Amino acid sequence: AFLHAFADHADSIAFYRRMGFEVRAPMTYTILA
Repeated sequence: AFLHAFADHADSIAFYRRMGFEVRAPMTYTILA
């Protein structure tokens, strides 16, 4: 489950980067840390 969530998280970061929401990546990492 964790690895699956991590894969989804990586996809989310890629999506946010394309959309220009790079600031959200660190915030998401903090939540999952």
